[in-house]
Amino acid sequence: MDSVFRERPVAEWIERLQAAGIPASPVRNFQEVAEHAQSDARQMFPVLDHATAGPHRVTGTPVKLSETPGGPGAPAPLLGQHTVSALQDLLGLDAKAVADLAARGVIWSPETKP
Repeated sequence: MDSVFRERPVAEWIERLQAAGIPASPVRNFQEVAEHAQSDARQMFPVLDHATAGPHRVTGTPVKLSETPGGPGAPAPLLGQHTVSALQDLLGLDAKAVADLAARGVIWSPETKP
């Protein structure tokens, strides 16, 4: 029985299943999905330019909404890029408290390095 399944090409099985009203398609690997024309048309893997990594693909928004489209707006932050602003804006620490944390080696950011 196994040999019967292997002898038929995938395309033939997909055609037979679809003709019977059964949704079917080949299972693709990630590279095939990323390079597929439909992925490009739907902007599923847009290219962002990162400060150190350079241009690279990221995962786009899978659900497309007309009034709130969304999508990746910026590449991943660098190490410590938002440390100071998070501590000050979100936690209310003043510049002295942040500087003290940096001096003790508790935090690191490009803004506080010695």
